[in-house]
Amino acid sequence: MTPEEYSENLTRLHGLVSGDLAADTILISGAELLISIKQRITQEGRTTTDKTIGAYSTKPMYASKQLFIGGGFLPQGKTGKLIPTVQAKAAAELTIGHKFIPLLKQRKGIKRYSVVKNDNTPHKTMYLQGGYKELRDIQGLRTDIMNLYYRGDLINSYQMQKQAQSVLLGLTSEKEALKRHGLEDRFGNIFYASQEETEAYIKRTNFLLTRITRNTLSGYNVEAKIS
Repeated sequence: MTPEEYSENLTRLHGLVSGDLAADTILISGAELLISIKQRITQEGRTTTDKTIGAYSTKPMYASKQLFIGGGFLPQGKTGKLIPTVQAKAAAELTIGHKFIPLLKQRKGIKRYSVVKNDNTPHKTMYLQGGYKELRDIQGLRTDIMNLYYRGDLINSYQMQKQAQSVLLGLTSEKEALKRHGLEDRFGNIFYASQEETEAYIKRTNFLLTRITRNTLSGYNVEAKIS
């Protein structure tokens, strides 16, 4: 008997909660499965086979302001020098008895300086000696585990969709799907359900199927109540 025939028979005999077998069973357990997978990735940093996904890179890098999602951006290079900002320059250009006080000699009394290139032009990026890990640390993001969460585009793109009497889990963005394949090529399966997650899904689905079948044959109505 197909799921469609089973659903039709149950509906004809007594009626499902929603009139849709998938909505009353696999849609519910599928949503729980999706949450479990996302939590495993973002909260535990584990792969499908329960291994640590990896570690964030500490290779030095240059990061533009656009790469930051929060605060912490400070334009600076690997090397460079400090010069007074416009405000600091104005404060330093003092004269005593019409005698100009050299700007650099006022450095100790100037609090605001900018990091510039050797040609005195401002930097447009921030040099991070600690690489991507430092980029995350600066913004208060987790680095104790690799949880694949930065802006949230990848994880949020992983969604569930019901099709007839089945439920599909997948990424809704082609860009994020390519990102997923790249990550899984490096670290192994991540977004597939683990054995434990699969077993929990099957157990939950079978429980819902059994309850619907039992209640239908017994003539019970399944209703949610708050007391």
